Amino acid sequence: MEGNAVTALDFPEVIATATRYPLLRTQGGEAHALPFPDASFDVLFAGELIEHYEEPEGLLKEWVRVVKLGGRVILTTPDGQEAAMKHQTHKVWFNRRKLGKLFSDCGLTVSRATRVKEQATLVVEGVKRDKSIELNLASSRL
Repeated sequence: MEGNAVTALDFPEVIATATRYPLLRTQGGEAHALPFPDASFDVLFAGELIEHYEEPEGLLKEWVRVVKLGGRVILTTPDGQEAAMKHQTHKVWFNRRKLGKLFSDCGLTVSRATRVKEQATLVVEGVKRDKSIELNLASSRL
């Protein structure tokens, strides 16, 4: 296959319907326990998913685990409590500040945060940073 490879992860019953896309690699699984080795991907995209989990920090750390150093995590989520909590399946809500802190806590530097007004949706992109560099910088300032 030339160019970029795309791998889709979803519930097994959903993945079974993806056979019409022959260039798409598919894998059944759970978002909080990805069946991939560390540093497997350049980019991870998760659309309208993180708000469905009661422990979003653990979920995001799992996503960061499978992204290469310098790789990107891109996600979308409803913007704000009112937009998010309209749905009974949503467990948590985010705004730019909360999502920026979560990204930082999980080893990502926010490179872009945009609001899609028509859908009251946040689109946030973060770059995986090298924590050992941060530790070295912090210790050199002491």
